[in-house]
Amino acid sequence: MTLNHTPRDPMTDHMLYLQKQHEPDVVQERNVTNALPDKQIEADFKKLYLRKITSELSDDLDAVRDAPDFSDKSLGVLIEALQQGSNVFSPEEQRLVMEAAATPQ
Repeated sequence: MTLNHTPRDPMTDHMLYLQKQHEPDVVQERNVTNALPDKQIEADFKKLYLRKITSELSDDLDAVRDAPDFSDKSLGVLIEALQQGSNVFSPEEQRLVMEAAATPQ
């Protein structure tokens, strides 16, 4: 019996971890080396988040774009809605995800 093992994505792991938490204060703050400025981490995190979310929802996004009432205005709203999803992560969580993404596995 052969098992197909796909390497896990650090962002997916972190999202799953956060989903399992019932209280926001369960995510423990850690002292992390500030290798990059917070604005750079936030920008890099948003790029990673958008790549991941659009990849995970690609079929659904295609269906939305193919809808007869989808317009240029709809595209702007859709992009903004997807971008807003990254705001649920605290700066510390964003830093942890980016550090995990940068760590060789």
